[in-house]
Amino acid sequence: MNDFSLHILDLTENSLNAGADDIIITLVTKGGKKILVIADNGSGLRGIEPRKVLSPFYTTRTTRRVGFGLGLLEQLTRLCDGWVKVVSAKPHGLIVISVFAANHWDLPPDGDMASSVITLMLTNPQCRFRINYGGEYSIHLDSYDLANLDYSEKISRLTDAFLPTEN
Repeated sequence: MNDFSLHILDLTENSLNAGADDIIITLVTKGGKKILVIADNGSGLRGIEPRKVLSPFYTTRTTRRVGFGLGLLEQLTRLCDGWVKVVSAKPHGLIVISVFAANHWDLPPDGDMASSVITLMLTNPQCRFRINYGGEYSIHLDSYDLANLDYSEKISRLTDAFLPTEN
């Protein structure tokens, strides 16, 4: 995966497939670290050892025998002098925390966060998405705030959120 927006789409798809209807996505840079956190209220690990899900050769899917998403994320964190941790959320759900050296030359760009967020929110209206993004500028979005808007107004509001404001 070439950028963080693609990792976010992949991890969020895992959350949705696990039955999550509330997903918090955070991508920020603080103190020389790039931090990506995905938290959901899906079915969680269900007794699966957290380290096991980081293997690209482990998946709960029946359609194929590999699941590269978390494995690729772990590989990227190691490549960028970081770490990843998968923990169960209480009472159910999952939290994936990944930390990278923000100035590492192998660190990918954030990517097209606007398109990723719009795609997630518009194609999964049953799910609450809370987005905390600290890229060039800070963005805090909650899909519940957009629930009563028509389709074109949602796209307009989401697109506007990712446009830098003029000073």
